[in-house]
Amino acid sequence: MKNTSARAGTALVATAVSLSAALALATPASAAPAAQCSSWQREEIDTIGASNLIVQVKLCVRRTASNAITAEAETRWTGGGGGFSTGLDKFSIQVRLERNDATVKSASANYTGHMNNYPESARKLITPSHYSSVPGGWTADGVVTYDIANDGAGEKTWQLGGSPSI
Repeated sequence: MKNTSARAGTALVATAVSLSAALALATPASAAPAAQCSSWQREEIDTIGASNLIVQVKLCVRRTASNAITAEAETRWTGGGGGFSTGLDKFSIQVRLERNDATVKSASANYTGHMNNYPESARKLITPSHYSSVPGGWTADGVVTYDIANDGAGEKTWQLGGSPSI
């Protein structure tokens, strides 16, 4: 009887050691792909001597199955193309990947030339990827800075509403 108990105990220890080793070698869990976007946010910019520039921006946060998380700003406009004398001196956008309102990654772009030369177009700006399996609290946020040519008012700031979190 003693021999049977010793064998059962040895088998139980071997199983526990094997299970511990398998857990130690396991890779971090992959999250399901997810995305959340803000609604389109609209700004009408009264440019001098040209039709008003209508700008819309949508912010999104995305996670891939391999835990790559990015923030993106999709910008589209109509009514541009007034040229540098009647259009914009500056139109720049910054998008930020945030976790619990703390910036993790960011990217920025200057669309002045595009908006002054093309009456209607769109651009997408994406942050570098951040890899994390930590769930919750990830959002996209951003800001636009623009300056209307020859209006004497200087730069204006448009704070964008952030995306819902993933």
